[in-house]
Amino acid sequence: MIMMTKDSLTRSVAVLGLAAALFAAGCSTTTTSSPGAPAPKTKTSAPSTSSLPCDQVKKLRSSLTDLTKTGINPTSASKLTTTLKDIKADLAALQGKATGKLKTQLDSLKMTITKISTDAKGLTSDPAGTIPKLTNDLSKLKSTAGPVIAELNAACPK
Repeated sequence: MIMMTKDSLTRSVAVLGLAAALFAAGCSTTTTSSPGAPAPKTKTSAPSTSSLPCDQVKKLRSSLTDLTKTGINPTSASKLTTTLKDIKADLAALQGKATGKLKTQLDSLKMTITKISTDAKGLTSDPAGTIPKLTNDLSKLKSTAGPVIAELNAACPK
């Protein structure tokens, strides 16, 4: 069993907080331009997103945001489990309606969420061993979710 000191546990939680902040930043859609510069061109939504129910898209975005706000510690295991279940349900609702590239991206996001769920089960019994796994999982989630969120934002702007 890996033993963590209070300092290393604090650092791990800080890393998770940073990962969550980076993930949340990936969910935002801010653009800037220089005065007099032409406005940035926006990509039109792909056909694979046109039939998505925007209420489900908003629920998924909300659930992903909730995940970024959930602390990673033994006392947050229940909240984390609930949030992950919500994300899985939101994904399942959208997967049946998505096609092409978006469907592939949603499948990949689902696999990442499943890995986080599996690893999170050890949070109460082995926090020292689980926190580094979850840190890695959240990093992967950020890279997996970014393209999905861009597609979803194109289909259903905030």
